[in-house]
Amino acid sequence: MSETEPKSRLRNPIHSPFPASLGSECRKAAAIIDSLINPRIVGDGGIPGKILKSAKALVICTVLHAGFLGDGRFGSGLIVARLPDGSWSAPSAIGLMGLGGGGVIGFELIDFVFVLNDDKAVATFIDSATLTVSLNCTVAAGPGRTVEADAMIGTRGVATAYTYSKTHGLCIGVSAELGVLFEIPFTNKRIYERKLKAKQLLNGDVPPPREADPLMRILNSEKLRLKDPDESSRGLELEACALQPAELSERAMVHELPIPPAPQEMAGGDIQEAPSTSNQNSDRRG
Repeated sequence: MSETEPKSRLRNPIHSPFPASLGSECRKAAAIIDSLINPRIVGDGGIPGKILKSAKALVICTVLHAGFLGDGRFGSGLIVARLPDGSWSAPSAIGLMGLGGGGVIGFELIDFVFVLNDDKAVATFIDSATLTVSLNCTVAAGPGRTVEADAMIGTRGVATAYTYSKTHGLCIGVSAELGVLFEIPFTNKRIYERKLKAKQLLNGDVPPPREADPLMRILNSEKLRLKDPDESSRGLELEACALQPAELSERAMVHELPIPPAPQEMAGGDIQEAPSTSNQNSDRRG
């Protein structure tokens, strides 16, 4: 194994939900993504390549979920956005807090990857440094990996995001939850050595720091790299159809699937009608 590969290939670590240095958050994020895309770990059950390549932004975090009747969530992580040239922005530290209603008993640590495939959700976080997440109901959730479709609610409307998660621990019950993603300015200031807003980081005004190298290596790997910067604007939901319907909430199915371009259009050529046989014969007689 290469020294640059995340340690999650050797084991299945338990990550801390408490805010740490941005360098630590980048190493944690790299290990979480690797654990959800590395075929040696997840086989064929990882995040589909087309969903990753169509992502406008990724939120990677570890969350502590605990409850007795009522329940709550608390965690930390980071957000990165894809820039117009297909590269990735410098990371911004984020926290997550949420409350739920229902009946839940137990506790669990959850590694989340939110795949934001809508510019509205990214723009909302850039504008206000907060984003509301409507988390799906949980029924008898236990250890394992899951995929869901959640709603991101912000000043620019509602957008959907695919949520991939890996759980340690056990919570049993039913809960409907709302969570809030928010920027952690002091963590950003410690690594960038000046006060920067999430908007400056996610717009590409600042290059990724050296401490983000483990995360950048994963983000620039073949599974997430675009061959064409315009590729991120092409159809995402075609890949989502390959997922098991039982694994996706109904909200994942509300998108209209884009009609793929014809081969001639993709090649930049025009469709020309072939001459009929009768016309060819008449030309010969003429």
